[in-house]
Amino acid sequence: MMSAPDYDASVDNWLEKEPEQGWVHQLIALGVSPGSRLLDCGCGGGKYARNLRRAGLDVIGMDRSAEALRLSDKNNNGEMPIVNARISSLPFKSGAFEYVLMRYVLHHISKSDYVTSFQGLYDIIRPSGALLIETSFHEDVLTHFDHQLYPPLGRIALEMYSEWKFTSSALSVAGFVVERCLPMFRKAGQFTSVYSALENSRRLVEQGRGPTTWLKLSEAQRSEFHNVRMLELARRFPDDRVPREWRGSLVLARKN
Repeated sequence: MMSAPDYDASVDNWLEKEPEQGWVHQLIALGVSPGSRLLDCGCGGGKYARNLRRAGLDVIGMDRSAEALRLSDKNNNGEMPIVNARISSLPFKSGAFEYVLMRYVLHHISKSDYVTSFQGLYDIIRPSGALLIETSFHEDVLTHFDHQLYPPLGRIALEMYSEWKFTSSALSVAGFVVERCLPMFRKAGQFTSVYSALENSRRLVEQGRGPTTWLKLSEAQRSEFHNVRMLELARRFPDDRVPREWRGSLVLARKN
């Protein structure tokens, strides 16, 4: 696994990404009420946590990256408790939280560690509390045009992300009951130009930067991927509107 500092340096501005409008409302609609104590597990730059705090939740941020936590502290004006820790060694008491949020964290965990990770989170959630997971499953990642244009990237995505049945089974073994699994569409209706899309893959070739799945490509694959994009993007999107949408799911798993 890539170390946290290396990963942080490789992903384009990941700490600076802004939450989409309406994201918090989706959580509130699932019953996450103001005043609830929530652990943002893998909080990154703390901007999602900031929105949750503005909605009235009592939030603690946790991340394995010291750089992320420094920015999280800045983005929350030093007002949010933050903890440098990993899911494998949680420093919290049993029943410390009503909710734990894992937003695009699951694909950084080995599938063989899903059950033990969920069991550790189960312990720190109060009775009748819940685990909230935002992630992508196989059926989500297979819809992305990059995974269709360049099969090696698609295979990497399928390896990193799990099938829904596998995740739901691991949650069940850990003691959770899945109540909801809602489709999520990041950047829905947003587009970029072919030129801008190619600039992104050019940076991957030259600097080794990009989305998490791109970072798994070898140097030769990065170059090949960019060349495929140069040949195929304009053909696939002749109107010069390349979709930015990323499909995922939001899971609410209740402590049994």
